[in-house]
Amino acid sequence: MNITPKTPEQLAEEKLFKDRRHQQEVQDLRKNWNAPVRHAQRCPEMVSEWGVVFEKLKALIEPSKGRTIALVGGRGSGKTQMAVEAMKFKTNLLKSALFTTSVDLITEFQDCMGPKAVCTRMEVIRKYREQNLLVLDESGKRGETVWENSVIFGLLNHRYNDLTDTIIIDNRAPEEFMASIGDSLVSRISEGGAIFDFKWETFRDSALDPMDAPAGAGKSSSKPPLNL
Repeated sequence: MNITPKTPEQLAEEKLFKDRRHQQEVQDLRKNWNAPVRHAQRCPEMVSEWGVVFEKLKALIEPSKGRTIALVGGRGSGKTQMAVEAMKFKTNLLKSALFTTSVDLITEFQDCMGPKAVCTRMEVIRKYREQNLLVLDESGKRGETVWENSVIFGLLNHRYNDLTDTIIIDNRAPEEFMASIGDSLVSRISEGGAIFDFKWETFRDSALDPMDAPAGAGKSSSKPPLNL
């Protein structure tokens, strides 16, 4: 049976259709992803040390393995922007992503308690468990009680078992961050995860943005302080 080969015009039309369908699917995934608008609207250039770290982060999350990854260091060093770029990367692969803060997460669990609860604990767990990539910002602003640590570890343990990845953002130095999250979560990060230490100076007081900084603008250590 002879099959007539497709013309270049037909192939181009098919590609255009596939591209439009892919773009629509990506847009659908981003409708309720909760990424900060300021960061979501930016299109950074992947240059300097910041770009090098982002490439390493992408390599970790492209094949979902249930990794817990921490972005730590001073304010204004591009941690949240990098996490949002990771969300863009994932959704472009047609995988779901969700952004929240540690305070908002804990508040949702607290809202499930008591006679006037507006949801169940399992509903909250399901909401954050089903995302292919979860970004948990402002880790250092929560109370860090035993209960809070238990709640967060429980959720991350579900995600670890589900082979879905989590990015935690914290403004403290690696040692202080690890001391605050408890041994269980440190152990979970050590199992295939990583800690990226953003050591360069803040870009908030500079005309440069973290993504546009020239090479050598600051030093970063993508090697975690743990033997991960």
